[in-house]
Amino acid sequence: MKNLIRKPWFIGLLAIGALSLTLLSNLGVLSLELAAPYEASFWTLASELDGSNWVSIFAFSYTVLFYASIAPILFSAVSILRKSNKGFFFGVVTFLLFDAVLI
Repeated sequence: MKNLIRKPWFIGLLAIGALSLTLLSNLGVLSLELAAPYEASFWTLASELDGSNWVSIFAFSYTVLFYASIAPILFSAVSILRKSNKGFFFGVVTFLLFDAVLI
């Protein structure tokens, strides 16, 4: 077990798993029903894009950002093959910023 933990590809797989769990938890948070007066989820607010309503603009831009957050997971997978840590760093920073904006 000690030898497995020391392998860089194993640590990379753990990082990809953690990033995937973060992506799924963000998907769950975006799917929750919002409180009154909205009575909808982010997905519904994003589909009803209205230029005069700042909430729908935020929901649309955040939904686009959610779809763009799939890319760091792919970069992390490429980082395993190239044996570098740039993809993992990019993924962690992206998801930290994504969740900070959500909060």
